Amino acid sequence: MRTSKLITISLLPELLEEAERLAKEEKRTRSEFFREAIRKYIEDKKWERLYRYGRMKAQEQGLTEADVERLVDEYRSERINVTVCIKDGLALCVHGFINQKNTEDSAG
Repeated sequence: MRTSKLITISLLPELLEEAERLAKEEKRTRSEFFREAIRKYIEDKKWERLYRYGRMKAQEQGLTEADVERLVDEYRSERINVTVCIKDGLALCVHGFINQKNTEDSAG
């Protein structure tokens, strides 16, 4: 049983020729080429929405692009990489980041 859906689309001849040329160059079928193009388009739209949302929130708070970069750098500098291994019969290792500021607050 087919898991994909068959569709029909209309393209200008020169657009189809270019798509077929690129698909052949990349050793892909026409279907693979168009599936990837659609996936990329959807991903790009998601990122566009995310950037738009971020710009809107930054504007609401009166932040400039430089402010955002500085805040991201400050946040990243507060994080430290940790590895925790539990013994007693269990070989479990957890890798990740913790916020250095929170560990200092709880330690003091």
